[in-house]
Amino acid sequence: MLCNLAEQAMLFLKCMPIEPLLAAMCLIKEQFD
Repeated sequence: MLCNLAEQAMLFLKCMPIEPLLAAMCLIKEQFD
């Protein structure tokens, strides 16, 4: 699965450790994909 949204979020919030949030965003993107 391609999580481009998560990649952009990581760049946007690169100063914070939010791996759980990125994983959640990947799941959300899967539902909209």
